[in-house]
Amino acid sequence: MAILGRCVECGGEVSSSAAECPHCHKYPRLVTCGFCRLPLKGSQAINMMHPACYEAQQASKDSDKFSCPVCRSQFSHRDFKFALVQSMDLSYPASSSPCPKCGHPFEVEKCEQCGGGLIKGMGETVQRRSQHSLNVHKFCARFVQNRVETAASKSSCMVAVIAATALPLLLIFLIRAML
Repeated sequence: MAILGRCVECGGEVSSSAAECPHCHKYPRLVTCGFCRLPLKGSQAINMMHPACYEAQQASKDSDKFSCPVCRSQFSHRDFKFALVQSMDLSYPASSSPCPKCGHPFEVEKCEQCGGGLIKGMGETVQRRSQHSLNVHKFCARFVQNRVETAASKSSCMVAVIAATALPLLLIFLIRAML
């Protein structure tokens, strides 16, 4: 059942099931930044990211360089154009992309953080507790690690709180049982 709420863009009343606000005609709920995973308004997003996250991602793409093994031309993830495959309304990197200078095919995989193309063997594998490891760009790795560490620290804090409250209760129960 749909309930009424407020549009994050204009503050107007909108149904929880609406895809568009009837007042401002924008998406009425917060979206998740594709880079830092924090919420943001759809009207502020650039490629589904905060403007600062988008700029940080674009700037860091220059530092992740790789070379063609045949012609030795050097590229960064910013200036290399990956071949894309279209499926329904989505696009994703093809399994190989040619070198723009000599045509040598690079093996490509999908970055599991941003969804962009990643030259096989050029990224980082991020190990995560109780989850499978992720292959990501070097510039995406710090955001995956930050997100995972934050989640892990919250869960370990919760365990400590539960243990701190349960232990005295258990001792009281045992003492009463002995009497």
